Amino acid sequence: VPDNNRAVGFTHIAGEPRVLVLEGGSGDGATLEQVLRGQSVRVERRRAAGVPATLAELQNYESLVMVNVRADQVSPASMKVLQ
Repeated sequence: VPDNNRAVGFTHIAGEPRVLVLEGGSGDGATLEQVLRGQSVRVERRRAAGVPATLAELQNYESLVMVNVRADQVSPASMKVLQ
């Protein structure tokens, strides 16, 4: 659905921000990672199945971005953590 292909948001972060980029296919998040690193953002890039297993682990990141991730690439348990 084209309507879900863009978003805008703001956040204020004290210290060095950390972002988790989940990618649907190998390399899908590489360009975003490069741009974020160019802005002094620490980036961890994982495949879609690499969603943190617990809310505590997810809280290690200021933001999570999904790049070309299909719903069937994320387990139901991971969907609950993200919710």
